[in-house]
Amino acid sequence: MIITRLELLASQIALTPALSTALTWLAFARTQNLLDGRVEIDGSKVYALVQSYDTRPEPRFEAHQRYLDIQYIVSGKERFGWAGLENLTPADPYNPDKDVVKGSVLDEAASFVHLSAGYLAVVWPADAHAPGVADDQPSPVKKIVVKVSVV
Repeated sequence: MIITRLELLASQIALTPALSTALTWLAFARTQNLLDGRVEIDGSKVYALVQSYDTRPEPRFEAHQRYLDIQYIVSGKERFGWAGLENLTPADPYNPDKDVVKGSVLDEAASFVHLSAGYLAVVWPADAHAPGVADDQPSPVKKIVVKVSVV
């Protein structure tokens, strides 16, 4: 997992063509007033999910197999949970149609960071993660999640 500001990410990781496409699009999109929903960027290789929601008190962990996530906070703030995938206890089997397995992580295996507008988290398939956790009180967040194929 990487936590950073959008403008610093390219200098911190090796860019594949798909990741470069994702970051170029995100640099443009963050200044737009995008409506919630899916945005096609490069077919199934790169796409975005624009989301508006209220943070919740309890973490809900998930992980993916085919995509990494770039989770960029447009407005608001949240706590973002992380744990190694080996610490995820699945609640249901992996759903290949949605590329997600959801489950729980013991408190002692989870780490949390605070994300606010302008910051992002990058999580790979080896990272279980819990986005959207309330910082102290539930509050509104607008986020862009860019999905980048790793297969």
